[in-house]
This record gives sequence, structure tokens and C-alpha cells, in this order.
Amino acid sequence: FYEAPHKLRATLADLAAAFGPERGVTLARELTKLHEEVDKTTLGAAAAVTLTVRVNVMDILRDKE
Repeated sequence: FYEAPHKLRATLADLAAAFGPERGVTLARELTKLHEEVDKTTLGAAAAVTLTVRVNVMDILRDKE
């Protein structure tokens, strides 16, 4: 799903609370563009990072392994 920059931190914190901080998540921005970025991490690590995001980010919550 897509998330607006001003809502990303709260969404990641809510997802970490609901699914646990060790649940995998992939954050991606600028998909199919020159400056595409993809970060595979955990919800806890993603929620703890100070982010400066000016564009929409796509969150992909991974299944438990």
C-alpha cells in the first residue's frame, strides 16, 4: 500500500505494535525511476529510523517466515 510522507512514521509504529517489531517490511520509493530506493528491514528498525521523506512510500508487509 502507499503511504503519504507525513503519515509514514505513525503507520510504521502502528504496524510494529500490531504485528511485532521483528516482522519484515520492505519500504520503496520512486519506483521505476532513476533514483529508486528499496529497503528491506524490520518494522521495529523502520519505525525507529528518523526519515526525511518528501514523496509517497510503498510499504510491503512480508509474511512471517
